Amino acid sequence: MLQYAELLLLQLLYLNEAPEAARLVPADYNHRCFAFLDEVHQAFIIGRDGRIVDVLIDSFGGALFLFLLYKNKTKHRRAKRNEYSSSIKK
Repeated sequence: MLQYAELLLLQLLYLNEAPEAARLVPADYNHRCFAFLDEVHQAFIIGRDGRIVDVLIDSFGGALFLFLLYKNKTKHRRAKRNEYSSSIKK
């Protein structure tokens, strides 16, 4: 799961110029496609098997990473907004 989070982070850095919601949706979509293609690839390797359960596990890990990233950014944004509004009141 960690490698998929790293891939998501790299993709988000690449898409950094777009607005936040416009970055998260394509990153999640591309991550899920990569997880699926990785399992298709494993289906053709001797001694390995591609399972849909692995795709779901990888997709969950990526979605969890995106959720935590989004919550972290909104927390910082909220803190800055509160700091700005408290400086106006003084």
